[in-house]
Amino acid sequence: MALDWKDVGHALADIAPVVGTALGGPAGALVGGLVAKSLGSDATPDAVTQAIAQDPGAAAKILALQNQHEEELKQMQLGYATAIV
Repeated sequence: MALDWKDVGHALADIAPVVGTALGGPAGALVGGLVAKSLGSDATPDAVTQAIAQDPGAAAKILALQNQHEEELKQMQLGYATAIV
């Protein structure tokens, strides 16, 4: 069964909650691309999941990504939440 970005988001929720939440939203593919780039993997949910499993430093890389882009990620979520209200 192929994974989607929401699945990856759920897996990352404890490590990097802002990234995890953003992966489950409408910008999931965009955020997934950022995660993939930080891990040096293809920008697919399956490739990112595999990279996370194989790279002992993956959590630190994703947390660094979250810290670097936290404000933008939160604005994406806020914009989406505002649009659906």
